[in-house]
Amino acid sequence: MKVAAGWHGHWWTLAPWAFGSLRALPERRRENYVVRVPDARHGEVRLTGFFAPREGARRCAVVVHGLGGIASAPYVWRGFQAAQRAGFAALSLNLRGADRSGEDIYHAGLTDDLHAALASEELAPYEELYLIGYSLGGHVALKAACEAVDPRLVAVAAICAPLDLSAGRSYFDRGAAVFYRRHVVSGMRAIALAADARRSLGFDRAAIARARTLAEMDSLTVVPRFGFRDLADYDAQATVAPRLSELRVPALYVGASRDPMVPRAAVEPFARSPRLEVRWGRGGHVGFPGGDAVDREVLSWLSGARSRG
Repeated sequence: MKVAAGWHGHWWTLAPWAFGSLRALPERRRENYVVRVPDARHGEVRLTGFFAPREGARRCAVVVHGLGGIASAPYVWRGFQAAQRAGFAALSLNLRGADRSGEDIYHAGLTDDLHAALASEELAPYEELYLIGYSLGGHVALKAACEAVDPRLVAVAAICAPLDLSAGRSYFDRGAAVFYRRHVVSGMRAIALAADARRSLGFDRAAIARARTLAEMDSLTVVPRFGFRDLADYDAQATVAPRLSELRVPALYVGASRDPMVPRAAVEPFARSPRLEVRWGRGGHVGFPGGDAVDREVLSWLSGARSRG
């Protein structure tokens, strides 16, 4: 798959991340949210995050980061703060191990963490729950919304998310610029090595250190940790694309036509569901013109989702 992102896509991928890293750092704090998730292998795993309760609010938005990311990443923090400004309580959640604690690793189809967060004590006071996922977090959010969900879940939004894991990985490993691949693989590597050191997962640490692609990392970590036969089996079981017709709630997909990491051509063939609204705009990967304009657009859509059924 050949896709030309052009300078526009690269600029809106890199510039918001760079400026956001500088601007948001002083506002961040230590994680103030913990929830424990039952796990067949470990007994339980501990998740962390940033929770901003809102007295008198009826709605809470759960914001989910991308692959190799973290709950305090600039693009996640932007959405987390936008939700608060829109009158939502908000939770920015670290998927298992994303905080580099070594608790475990996650994968694109593992929705237990989201279901546990929705059911957590901190979110009990809220009558309406919403999921907002960026990049791979959007894939996880959509998959969670295809399953038996908390009846309070009203709607879900996915921003620049892959929908078919095989297609997305194939493009990313062969077509994306090498510095994007290095950045994402570096985050995956840090999470996997920390989990192996703490949990004795039996990973081939030397091979993980040498890995340069998503296919290599998934084969070395996700496949053995979660008992998949191989990469194809993982994709078949985890990919949300063929399950989108099972969405239990309205969903919004927002993508950037020049996204250099998750290109439109790798998404459009799979974005089909009567409950999925798709919007394309200018920008890059999880970065768009207008600061938090897209986040505000998403929150406005979510606020009106109940009327859509």
